[in-house]
Amino acid sequence: MTSIIDIHGAHVLDFERFHLEHGEFEEAEALGYSVLECVRDINTFLKSDKNNITTILPPPSSIFNYMVDGGRFDSDTFPFNYENNQLLQVMKFISKQGLDNRVIPFFGFSPNEKTESYYKYIEEITRRLPCGFKFHPLAMKTPISSLNGSRILEIASKRKIPLLIHTGRDEYSDSRQLVVLSREYPQVNLCAAHFGYFRKEFLESLSSSPNLFLDTSILSGLLKEIKSGNEKHVCLDAIPLKIRAKSEDYIFNWLVDTYGLENKILFGSDIKWTYHVGSNRENEISLANGLDYPESKKKKWLYSNARRFLRI
Repeated sequence: MTSIIDIHGAHVLDFERFHLEHGEFEEAEALGYSVLECVRDINTFLKSDKNNITTILPPPSSIFNYMVDGGRFDSDTFPFNYENNQLLQVMKFISKQGLDNRVIPFFGFSPNEKTESYYKYIEEITRRLPCGFKFHPLAMKTPISSLNGSRILEIASKRKIPLLIHTGRDEYSDSRQLVVLSREYPQVNLCAAHFGYFRKEFLESLSSSPNLFLDTSILSGLLKEIKSGNEKHVCLDAIPLKIRAKSEDYIFNWLVDTYGLENKILFGSDIKWTYHVGSNRENEISLANGLDYPESKKKKWLYSNARRFLRI
């Protein structure tokens, strides 16, 4: 069985008390994924194969955006300060077991912040250990294109920090914006989550963009939507109707071969969101291992492509 790098790994979603304070009981249950649960799942995944590697990720948006008693928690608190500290807490616990060299935190950030002190904070946390950045444009109500010319991309370019970016059907998350970004910042490896929403123009551009990748997170859910014709998480323009009628194995191979994705796709699970759209990490891994996809290509998808993306 092939070793795995989970590029879209576990989100630390320790938000229960904040949702409960706002009477959002269903959200508290759905998004509850504590540091303890995260560490437990990471341990299980890493100990299943000595070469496995995973990322850990912040929630899509920061609790800095929540208003408590009519104001912010603390005038000195930065967006994603709480969430990034949770990632560092996970790293601390994982290090006690000697596994921290196989866990890579992808820190959250807000491109809308303008203060110099904020970017000093970003510089400080990214100096501590190998890391990446994670950005969710829809949750932040900020388009991918806003990153062009941003201080975050300056930092990422200078230090060659990779970015994982949510993509979807909304205008904020349109994967075509990543094509422009990849050309403006050739030193920064960029990954479009969720297959780049399968936008045809985006998929066609990948072969000419050396630093642009995509992940296959929530693949089980995406393949089901392709088969059913549901466009919630997939753009069906890239996949002809006659192809959608084929098996999941055939569809996956067709996508890789048609758009030249063999060296571009990265495995991702997207815990805990995958429970709502796909299944769980174990089932996503089983699906990947069980697909009728050439073994030499599968090793690239599950492992070696991610090593290039992470530069490890």
